[in-house]
Amino acid sequence: MNILFICDEYPPGLSGGIGSITQSLAREMVQQGHQVYVVGLCSYEYGQRNYEEDNGVKIWRLRYGFNFLSCSFLYKIQRKIPNVLKSFLYGQRNFDEFVRFVEKIIESNKIDIIEQPDWNTFAYDIGVKHPLFPKLPVPIVLKLHGSHSYSCHELQTKRNKHYANIDKQFFNNVTAVTSVSQYTADVNLELFGRKKSIITLYNSILLPNDKPCIPRKDNLVFFSGTLKETKGVFSLLKAWNLVKAKHRSAELILFGKGDIDVLKSLILPEYQSSVLFMGHQPREQLLSILEISSLAIFPSYIEAFSMAPLESMSKACPTIYTNRSSGREVIQDGINGFLVNPDDINSISEKILLLLNNADLRHTIGEAGKKAVAEKFEIKKSTKDHIEFYKSLITGFNT
Repeated sequence: MNILFICDEYPPGLSGGIGSITQSLAREMVQQGHQVYVVGLCSYEYGQRNYEEDNGVKIWRLRYGFNFLSCSFLYKIQRKIPNVLKSFLYGQRNFDEFVRFVEKIIESNKIDIIEQPDWNTFAYDIGVKHPLFPKLPVPIVLKLHGSHSYSCHELQTKRNKHYANIDKQFFNNVTAVTSVSQYTADVNLELFGRKKSIITLYNSILLPNDKPCIPRKDNLVFFSGTLKETKGVFSLLKAWNLVKAKHRSAELILFGKGDIDVLKSLILPEYQSSVLFMGHQPREQLLSILEISSLAIFPSYIEAFSMAPLESMSKACPTIYTNRSSGREVIQDGINGFLVNPDDINSISEKILLLLNNADLRHTIGEAGKKAVAEKFEIKKSTKDHIEFYKSLITGFNT
């Protein structure tokens, strides 16, 4: 099968969750004998090569905007241009070029099916009114990772009318819709309605090879993600003050980008030295730290289906996750991990202390989490499920 992913954040570069998930799936599809292509419409600041191959996956990065140096005066001016003017100057032209390129890839590589995410950075940033593909000779699958409308619903904030209209267009102008969680599927049905069902195909990971057992630290707490309030890091740092009051040797290590000064202001002065801000680091670095961490915590306010807890659990690191959004589809509370309300500072600190103070419980929860990932979220099985679903669409599309 020849598969084309539309993805504007394929690693490396300023990749997000969608990019990492797409990369894992694309690589495994190649391993299972399929031809996989990726095309993204990226800003020049994204960097990386315009074309490269990644473990057999062929990737093209087309560009939008003007190619100014990111430190130049003209670049700063371009960033401040209203979206309406951006669309007039280059937005629609760049998108039309992108469509023509995709059509060329479909023809030259005999593409059987296309998958694209429901988050479209180009459309949101530039403001093109109708950032949709014309009628193509192959089925298009929309995968729900978490659009603007979904995020606003979860955070109970007002939707931008233009962005919401883009989301609706994407949702209603494709052959089929899949979702990375049942919760996300249900929310989108509530937001947009759809006569056809939405298939849930969970995010998944490649299970790490078993290594000789590395002793875990007794006092190291791990967090990774964007260091902003919606990821629950503000709640975590407030709870950390309560943890440190009862567990003096505890240390917290945070990976991700954010306003460090704002974050430090949430920590009592006497406890600030116990919190390490590591910034953005390669995924391999995060995984190596998970192998020695006492526990990992991700008390997010909103997730479609996060990869972070899966990676933590796959390393047998006892994991505390959010009880919001799709949290309950990942963890059975008290069995293979713990769930917390991101607003409940006391509960967050209590769960951290419970694990820090009980090595046997950490081992039991960690092993149960690893087993759950192997049974439900393993990449090889997930890839086969994707391929079978694609085949059913292709057959229906061609009849």
